[in-house]
Amino acid sequence: MKHFVYLNTDILNSYLSQINDGLLKSIVNEAGDEIKTTKSDEEKPSNSQVGVKAGVKGFFEVKLTENGAVMSSANTLSQTESGRELIEKIIHDNAFEQLKKHLITEKEIIKKEEDILGKYIELNENFIVRDLDYILNIYTDDFIEFMITSSLPADIKNSGNATKINNAKKKIRENQINTKRIFVIAKSMMPFSSFLICGEYLIPLDKKYLRESTSKIRFNYSEKIKVLGRCTSTLKEAVSREGSNITTFDNVYSSIDYSAKEFYMNVLGINGDAKILEPIALYFE
Repeated sequence: MKHFVYLNTDILNSYLSQINDGLLKSIVNEAGDEIKTTKSDEEKPSNSQVGVKAGVKGFFEVKLTENGAVMSSANTLSQTESGRELIEKIIHDNAFEQLKKHLITEKEIIKKEEDILGKYIELNENFIVRDLDYILNIYTDDFIEFMITSSLPADIKNSGNATKINNAKKKIRENQINTKRIFVIAKSMMPFSSFLICGEYLIPLDKKYLRESTSKIRFNYSEKIKVLGRCTSTLKEAVSREGSNITTFDNVYSSIDYSAKEFYMNVLGINGDAKILEPIALYFE
């Protein structure tokens, strides 16, 4: 069984609508004591004879068929907002299976050692979570004071020399404030605030598609993570877009790219040859 922690439903819906000549978009029901409206969309079968049918009326029924075979059965749900959210997750989780099956059938998922730019790839790797919002949220004045106290060397702390202690605290405070400033600037430059590092891959995350917070993912899972996505660029190419410095815009963007490259490589320790992978799904299995 797959445990999804990230699923880009916009990409998923877009791809499947192209594959299947139309896709079940949504099921809407009014929350309350009784269901006020029920909406059910039925798709036209595609060339691969994949169809989707769904409905809500006291019971929720999802049927995904291929060549007439029923692939999913009915589930009973309460008539609530949480019920509607679960309905949408069921549909999207099954849609992921359909997309992956299509990519495998069409041999569009390639091996890592091949020329992968613009291609789909599947990873099963150890991962590192990085989230600038999380870091900046905890980097309060209280946190900085805590870091000053905990980082003060024991020999200086126990020296009894007030001047020496104050100078050491001042230096630690300046370092901590400078570290926070670096992350504030980095967040303003980067097109994403959270991402995974999986070996040679940099995987940007859009938080609206996360099913668990990055802090929970970082804490809860020590196993390898599975990723299905499309390789879009390399880090080196992503931060080297400006070919010449003729206009003011050229100069500004070149400066931003240079600063971003320094942050990625020197602060985060990411190799310039790292590949950027736009994720469709992240899950554990």
